[in-house]
Amino acid sequence: MGAHEMSMRFIENPDFPIQKLTEKSEKEKGPGRPPYWEMVFWWTRKPLIGARGVIAGSLLPYDIDVGRFKTMVGLNEKTPHRVNPRIPPEWEKYFRGKKFLDPFAGFGSIPLEGLRLNLNVTAIELLPTAYVFLKAVLDYPKKFGKQLVKDVEKWGNWITEQLKNDPEIRELYDDDVAVYIGTWEVKCPHGDHWTPIVGNWWLARVKDKKGYKRLAYMRPKKNRENREKIEIEVVDLNEIVGDVSKAKVDTKAGRIIFEDKNIVEKIKQMIENGELEKDIVKIEGNKVTFEVPRPNIEARRSQITCLHCGNLIKYVDEEGNHYLAKPKKGNKKDFDFYVKWALKKYHEGDEKFARQRLLVRVKIIDKELVFETCNDEDNTKLEKAKESIKKRLENKDPDVPSEPIPPYGSIGGGLRFMPYGYGINKWYMLFNPRQLLTLIRIVRLIREAGKKIEEEKLKEGWDKEKAFEYAEAVAAYLSIVLINLIRHNAVVNHWEAASWQPVRHILAMRGIVMAWNWCDVVPYNQDSLVSYQYFNKKTIHGVEYLISALAPSGQKTLTNFTRSSTMRVLQGDATSLNLGEKFDVIVTDPPYADDVAYTELSDFYYVWLKRVLSDSDGRKLVPRFYKNAFFKEIKIGSKSIFREISTQWQEFAKKEISAQAGRFYKQAQKNHYEIAQKHFEDLFSQAFISMREHLKDDGLLVTYYAHTDPASWANLLEAGWHRAKLQITKACLLYTSDAADDMQCVDLGGRRII
Repeated sequence: MGAHEMSMRFIENPDFPIQKLTEKSEKEKGPGRPPYWEMVFWWTRKPLIGARGVIAGSLLPYDIDVGRFKTMVGLNEKTPHRVNPRIPPEWEKYFRGKKFLDPFAGFGSIPLEGLRLNLNVTAIELLPTAYVFLKAVLDYPKKFGKQLVKDVEKWGNWITEQLKNDPEIRELYDDDVAVYIGTWEVKCPHGDHWTPIVGNWWLARVKDKKGYKRLAYMRPKKNRENREKIEIEVVDLNEIVGDVSKAKVDTKAGRIIFEDKNIVEKIKQMIENGELEKDIVKIEGNKVTFEVPRPNIEARRSQITCLHCGNLIKYVDEEGNHYLAKPKKGNKKDFDFYVKWALKKYHEGDEKFARQRLLVRVKIIDKELVFETCNDEDNTKLEKAKESIKKRLENKDPDVPSEPIPPYGSIGGGLRFMPYGYGINKWYMLFNPRQLLTLIRIVRLIREAGKKIEEEKLKEGWDKEKAFEYAEAVAAYLSIVLINLIRHNAVVNHWEAASWQPVRHILAMRGIVMAWNWCDVVPYNQDSLVSYQYFNKKTIHGVEYLISALAPSGQKTLTNFTRSSTMRVLQGDATSLNLGEKFDVIVTDPPYADDVAYTELSDFYYVWLKRVLSDSDGRKLVPRFYKNAFFKEIKIGSKSIFREISTQWQEFAKKEISAQAGRFYKQAQKNHYEIAQKHFEDLFSQAFISMREHLKDDGLLVTYYAHTDPASWANLLEAGWHRAKLQITKACLLYTSDAADDMQCVDLGGRRII
C-alpha cells in the first residue's frame, strides 16, 4: 500500500457503504425516528445513522474491513440509531481522545453521534434558542443521567396540577373539552352584522386502508330568533350514518356520497322524524349526498363572502369606506383588503370591525373525537381573560412577550411571516387573551419549579454550582415542553381534519402563515391531544433515549471506553471561531442560502425561553439561567450590568450566514437581493476559512450540502476550495430528508492536497 492510500480515510474508499447508510437514513426519517426529535420542532435534523457512518468513516483508515465497519456502526440492525456503536478494541485508537467540531450544530444530530463514538466534541450555534436545545440534547443527559427523567416527570406533573387547581385559569375553560376551534369575525360593511371567516369547514376526514373512519364538518346557519347571528352547526356523519367506510369523498367539490339504499331509508326516516334537517342532504334514488360548504375567504383575491347577506367584501380605504372594485390608478387614497384593515384595527385596540369567536368544542370520549357547537358561554369565557391582559400591557408586564416581530417578514428571501400584514407586529399578538394568560401562568410555574429544584438539591448536600446547573437543566426541559405547547396553541395554528393528530403547529410551513380555523387547547386536560402533560411525556421519552444513547450509569454500556468522551456546547459565530485548539475532524451541515430564516422564525421560541429561564422583578426581566444567552454583559469599571437581548432578529440576523433579502430591504430596496446574496457568500467563505484554521494538518472536513440552485454549489466551491484552500476529495449522495428530492451531497475536504 502506498503512502497516498495510507493518508486517506475509509470514507474516501469506493467501498464505503454509502448506499446502505442512505437506506437506513431514509427509514430513520420515517416511523423509526429518534424519540428526542419529538421533544421540539427544529427545521433540519440529520438522520443519526448517516452522521454516525460519516464521522466513523472520516476517522478510520482507508483499508478497513467493510463488514466489521457495518457491524460497528449498526448497519446490520433493524433500527441502527437505537443501538450504540460497538467499537472493536483494536480500533479504539482511532477514536480515543480525538477532537471533533460541528460549528453549525443545529439540533445536535451530528455531535450526538460524535459523542457516541467517544470523541471529544465541541458543538457551536449562533442563536440562543439553538444553544439551549443543544444543552438539552448533548450536555445534560450525559452529565446528570437517569435522575433527569424522574424530575422532569415530577415537576411536569406538578405544573399540570397547579394549572388545574388555579381558580383564574379554571374559569376560562370547560374541563371536559380538549380543544376549541375558533376563527375571526368581521363586521360586514353591507349591514350591521358579524360574519365568521372560515377557511375550512371540515372537522374530520380521517381514513385508513379500509376506508373512512371519521367524517364530520361544520356548516353556517342563520339563527331563527336572531337573524343577525350566524350559528355553526356540526354535521357528524358517524352519528347520522353510522359506518362511513364506504363513503366517496370529493374534497374539491366538497361532496360526501353514499350509495346504499339502507342509508337512504335511514336518512328519509330521520328527516320525517325531525331528527335531521332536509336542507343538509340531497337524495337521488339510492344515492345520498352531503355538501360541505366552501371557504368564504379567498385571501389571494382579497375577498370574503358575508355569510348573512351573501355579498362580497373586498377593499377599504383609510377612512373605512368599502369598495367592491379595485380602485383605479391615480387615486390618492390608500386601499387595503377589508379583512386586513379590520384586524389591524383590532390589534390597535379598536374592536368595532373584527373580533375572535369560538365555533366548535372538541371532546375526547373513549379515545374518539366528539364535536359540539360552541355557545355564548364559551365565547364569554374566551373574553374573560381580555381585561387581565389589557392591564398587563398597560403596566408593561415583562412576562408579556411584547417584542417586535421583524417588519420585513414578507419581503424577499425564504422568510414568510404573513400575519404581519394583518396587524400582528408583536409576538404576544399571535395568541388570544385566554391563551396568553395561561401561557404566562405556566412561565411563572416553571420559574417557581426551578427555584424549588435548586433548594431541594442544596438540602440534599449538593454544592451550590451543581445544584444551580441541575435546576437549569430541569427548567430547560420544562421550557421545551412549554414551547411545544405554544406552537400548537396560537391563533395562527390550524385544525387539520384529515389527520389523526389534527392540531397542527404553526412552524410546519417554514414560515408563519395566517389561519382561519385556529385551535385553542385546554393545557391541563390529561386526555387532550396537545396538553402540557402530553408534551411532557414526549420530552421524557426524548430524555430517556438520550441518556441511553450517551450511556451513563451502565445503560447499554459496552466498555469504560464508551463513557470517556467529553462534551462542550458553545454559543458562538462560525465565521470568527477562536477556540484555541485544532480538531481531527469537522463534520457539519452549513446553512443553505435562504432555505430557512432560523433567526427570525426561532424568535417565536426565544421570546418565551428568555422569560421562563430568566426571572422578573415586576418591571423587567433579570438574569437567572443562561444569563449570557439572553443578556449582554456590559462592564462599567469593576462592575457588570446585564442588558436584555430583545430579539434574535435584532441582535443576530445579519450575523447569520443566510441570504434573507428582507433583512436588507430598508438598506437598499432596489438591490436588496444582490446585497443579501453577497452577504451570504462572504460569511459562507469566512466560515470555511475559520474551519480550515481549526483543522489539523491531517484533519478532514466533511460538509452536508443540499440545494437545487447551481449557483449555491458554486458558492460551496468558492468558499471551500478557492478561499479556504481545501482540496475536495470526494462527493456522495446521502438521504437526509423526508423528501426524495432533498438528498444531500457529502463533500470531503482535507488540508492536504490529494
